[in-house]
Amino acid sequence: MVRIDRSVLRRIGCAVPAMTLAVALTAAAAVAERSSDGAADLFAGTGIRHIADERAPLADAPSAAEEAAAAEREMDVEELGYVPDQIVVVYEEDATRRERREAVEELGAEELGRAVEVAEGTVASLDIPDEMTVDDAVQAAQASSAVKYALPNYVAETFDEVGTATAFTTASGNERLDDQWHLGFVKAPGAWEALAFCEELTEPVKVAVIDTGASLSHPDLAQVVDWNRSIEVVWTDQTSLASWTGRPLRGDGYTNGSSRPTEYTSHGTHVTGILGAQAGNGGVLGVASGAGTACANELVDVLVIDAFSLLDSNGRPNATLQDIVYALEHARANGCRVVNMSLGFVSSNPELAQFFEDVCRGLADADDMLLVCAAGNSNARTKNYPAACSATLSIISISERSGVGEDAATFVRPFWHGSDVLRSSFSNYGSWCDVSAPGERILSTFVRNGSTNGYATMSGTSMASPVAAGVAAMVRAAHPALTAAEVKELLCATAVDLYTAGRDDQTGYGAVDAEAAVKRALALRRGTYEEEDVSPEIAPETVPADGAPAPEKKPAAEPQPSTPTTPPAPNPATKQPEQSSGSQGAGSPSPTKPNTSAQSTKKPAAKEPAAQAPPAQTKPTVRKVAAPKLKKAKRGFTVTWRKVTGNVTGYQVQYALDKKFKKAVKTKTLSKGKKTWKATKLKAKKRYYVRVRAYYKAEGKKYYGKWSSVKSVVTKK
Repeated sequence: MVRIDRSVLRRIGCAVPAMTLAVALTAAAAVAERSSDGAADLFAGTGIRHIADERAPLADAPSAAEEAAAAEREMDVEELGYVPDQIVVVYEEDATRRERREAVEELGAEELGRAVEVAEGTVASLDIPDEMTVDDAVQAAQASSAVKYALPNYVAETFDEVGTATAFTTASGNERLDDQWHLGFVKAPGAWEALAFCEELTEPVKVAVIDTGASLSHPDLAQVVDWNRSIEVVWTDQTSLASWTGRPLRGDGYTNGSSRPTEYTSHGTHVTGILGAQAGNGGVLGVASGAGTACANELVDVLVIDAFSLLDSNGRPNATLQDIVYALEHARANGCRVVNMSLGFVSSNPELAQFFEDVCRGLADADDMLLVCAAGNSNARTKNYPAACSATLSIISISERSGVGEDAATFVRPFWHGSDVLRSSFSNYGSWCDVSAPGERILSTFVRNGSTNGYATMSGTSMASPVAAGVAAMVRAAHPALTAAEVKELLCATAVDLYTAGRDDQTGYGAVDAEAAVKRALALRRGTYEEEDVSPEIAPETVPADGAPAPEKKPAAEPQPSTPTTPPAPNPATKQPEQSSGSQGAGSPSPTKPNTSAQSTKKPAAKEPAAQAPPAQTKPTVRKVAAPKLKKAKRGFTVTWRKVTGNVTGYQVQYALDKKFKKAVKTKTLSKGKKTWKATKLKAKKRYYVRVRAYYKAEGKKYYGKWSSVKSVVTKK
């Protein structure tokens, strides 16, 4: 059957009535007015004279909008940065199916494929009309009251340095253990030993890797990855959103249901190996592998999601915004508590920034999911998303001289002098970044041409991110009760200063320290360390208020790397060659401990010296309230929450007109027996943000628990 372009049918349908109307108007005008130029009769004997008509011809020429849309569809996805004939919309949480359908019909679009339900609303891809550009469709969709966000279906990038994969070998990785310099640098062996002697360990932490997939047959991954829950996002027909789905993972390099591998970066295989490659089988070691200790291969349960279902013009894999949302939902549905994303969207669109801010905050607060994200490889302050979101842990790449070699670009053209640890030459940086991790010349698992398993080194913030994610997973194994925000704060608080004392744009809070982080988590679990030290509320610079983007603020005392004539003084916290000590059986030396004075100004939490016993805890512990449930009502709402066990005297419900709880804030204090409360006499058709906390009263003083995650509701008219 011949396929007829819908735009042709639309133009024909519009042209026929237009031509009929034009003829009638011409005849009527001829009867009413006689031409003064004596032109010949148009029809002999009718008396109707020719009328001069300078209007444009009635031919169905394409409009400017149609020409722009056609030109956009001819452009390459890589050049545009988004898919040319689609947009992504996020419907309001309270939008009904009818309202959603009407919004799509008004746009003249089609909602195809599978919509994804997230805490912030329903996310769906729309196939827009042929005569509309993506920008026009986005603006039209934003006008609908049922639509919260409307965005181009942006394309994500992986953050590995192209061409840096070297020294591929099929030989055992253990024969080159010293090349895994990142393990000793972050003190992974010390963390493994601490966890091995922990009797409280329960079950492995579920970790998701959203990437290009992973080799199913690689000996270092075959027993680590949960293949039953790992998936490949597939568009078997790139012209039809209805073909978008998740299928069982087949490996690394398969795209769009291809019968064989079609891309050969091995990005996902390499990233997965850095995080959790199997210990004890003669290959490389993952950061969270446990090595040869009693906890070997018992710390993480890895789920791999191949979200890169598109190929650009150069044959490199791409993932769309909708692919990533689907992947995040799959990770959430499977209970993943740490997610590694060595990818990002390079865009200055404020709608994209706010969309990711909401999504990531919701996953962190409501689903206790810590998202670990690569900062990007532009050697700039450029923000990438979701790394730049306040709820994620964004990772800068750093390099150690003895680990990467003097010939590495980082040390050939250093950003500052006097240190053997520098920000990697390719890494993004800025006040929006949190911590640093090794990312240059990292040895890990590799698959060549989609079929030959082996090992190779790669560089990029894509490599630094899984190092940090592996450390985060070990912290969650050490203390499962810590929230995602608390784990992030703990990693920042225990990081090792590198560039200047305190948080700086070049390295964040410093290098992740696996041993210090795990030991702190274990101390918190056993009650031998003040739990408030990792409260997210004590570091507003690290975790801004809900919905607020990370501040773009440069530290006042930060030396400028671009001024080599006046280099900063060597940082006493930085490891010098003569201070190196061998890692505990893992290769490269690790950085020394920072000096006490620097650390006291740097950390988001005050800390006791390691050699001293912490003060006794006298403050009663009040448990955090779980996320409440909301039900809208006429000019009000009803909030319901779970009863908290332990020390509880009562509850407080707080609501406001903004997420930061600054506009029209009201607080209601309730008794211990309450589990529900109804707010009345509020503004109609207004969105209210609500949170709940418990409190305990002892000796005339109130002790408050942490606020629950924030939920919102729109009141009825």
